[in-house]
Amino acid sequence: MIPARGPRRELFEATLDWSLGFLDRSRHLVWNPSVYDAEVPARTVHLTPNSAWVAHGLLARGDPSSRDEAVSMLERVLALQLRAPGAAFDGTYALFAESAEPDPERAVVWKDYDPNWRQFVGTALGLVLEDHGGALPAKLVERIETSVLRACRGEPEGRIPLDYTNPGLMQAWLLAWCGRRVGDAGLFRRGAALAAALGARFEELGGFDEFNSPTYYGIDLYALGLWRELPPDPTFAELGGRMAAALWAEVMERYHDRLRNWCGPFTRTYGPDATRSATLLGLWHAAVNGMKDAPLPALVPAGEPGETHHGNDVMAGPVIARLASPDLLGAPRRSAVPAAAGRSLAWRVGERRISSWIGERLMLGAEWSARDWLGSPQAAPLTAHWSEPGGVAALWLSGARQVHAVALPSRLEIHEQVGAGEVATDSEPDALGETDSGAGRTGAGIARRVRLLGSGFRPELAGNVIHTSAMRIELLGDVVSLDARPLEGVANPAEVEIVVGLGPATRAGGPALALVFAQATREAEPRRTRRVGCGPGGPAGRRRRPSRRRGGAAPQCDSSVLPAPFAGGDAAASATASRKRRPARDENHRAWPMRNVS
Repeated sequence: MIPARGPRRELFEATLDWSLGFLDRSRHLVWNPSVYDAEVPARTVHLTPNSAWVAHGLLARGDPSSRDEAVSMLERVLALQLRAPGAAFDGTYALFAESAEPDPERAVVWKDYDPNWRQFVGTALGLVLEDHGGALPAKLVERIETSVLRACRGEPEGRIPLDYTNPGLMQAWLLAWCGRRVGDAGLFRRGAALAAALGARFEELGGFDEFNSPTYYGIDLYALGLWRELPPDPTFAELGGRMAAALWAEVMERYHDRLRNWCGPFTRTYGPDATRSATLLGLWHAAVNGMKDAPLPALVPAGEPGETHHGNDVMAGPVIARLASPDLLGAPRRSAVPAAAGRSLAWRVGERRISSWIGERLMLGAEWSARDWLGSPQAAPLTAHWSEPGGVAALWLSGARQVHAVALPSRLEIHEQVGAGEVATDSEPDALGETDSGAGRTGAGIARRVRLLGSGFRPELAGNVIHTSAMRIELLGDVVSLDARPLEGVANPAEVEIVVGLGPATRAGGPALALVFAQATREAEPRRTRRVGCGPGGPAGRRRRPSRRRGGAAPQCDSSVLPAPFAGGDAAASATASRKRRPARDENHRAWPMRNVS
């Protein structure tokens, strides 16, 4: 199962010991170790799937006291299953132990219940029975089987579309595994059919729809680990191994060892800097390559000041350590160190065009698409990471609607939006960030605003330039205003907000805004700067109108240096130069319900 030594054992011990610090032994469930879903303070609710993960870890330890506690935890998790025949939530599990019983007539999905808890808890219970069923009381084994069967039968057919990758992969295994275990041929056939459909889609697209989502890629690998390690039939093992290897190759291609981060952009992220916000993908990296220098934040023990941002993910460490076998992901390896000139990467996700540039101490990512991100705080369609003296700095676009952006060597460009009227929204979307209410269109002449969030650096503003200790970021375009203020609160992975006000002038075919990154060389810069304090008590910095750079000041984008998907419209050429994927579901974000489901 888990080797006696090595990276998997190290991950297992570190994450289980940390998780046990949040175990409420009077309730036999774990507390939320950090702010949950940006609104529930730490140590105020008891978590459902996380308790099942920790119970599996305790059973793996094998000593009598750990086994007894695990049995009590499993009994409590089973008691949280919702039983309401005919209701949309029948068979799932309570969002938290403190959650009220949903009203079948008025329950709101993602608020009153999480339907994906069927897959998260159900797969964890299945793993418990596979690995430790012989050490459990017979009546508890029977109760677990009954609970998983209810979760499978309560799941409405068709709720999980094929492009909703992470619950789909778990559901395929759960249906087939449960059907085989209890002798329900219908369930087994449904699971096998879903697995075949997911495999066919993967082959068609060359990957998964949930592109570059650090937490949800981790769930994909967890599900594929179940397929490969505990296959309901040989097809699961073959498909799971093949998809996991391809996904891991993509993951490592985007990874920067020096920055300990993955290059963006991100379809969904709870914090773009992996050294400040925990992700399941970071745990997988640690399981393969070791905890030392893993893309993980410091694990703040229970009872000490502060908390580990998005620490709920860390509690999956024991089950990831169990599934991260060399047969699944191969031997430890490091990503290639970028050459001095850097390297460009390009992907096609249907009509979404993804570009990234990875240098020695800087990496940039951007997306160009008609997708309406609806201002989601999880979307980061424009990102930058670089080295600072104190660690890693990150900068990302927040509150995005439609974004047409491209990552070039040491440069990010955001272009004018095309076809905004085709998006079905209540108000006209701002091409570059927030929806503009119209109040900013007078006075300073602001036509639209770009909202950037950052962490790991203290900005100083001088004209159209953002200075940090290690980086100089020049803003090119019709920049009317530039403002920055510190952000506080552990629920927010950002430490600073930077708002750029843009005027209407844009050179035809050129970017509305370009961010040009260069290593800091302060000697040549004027000293008329404004420092923006970050963290508690820092000064907010005053608004100041920088000098304008009208239309022609922003160089026109040269298509000859664009990554392949942007350089031309030849679909055949693009197919050979980048990965072909189908677009995400845009109509109402069904494919990625914007709620923390990990």
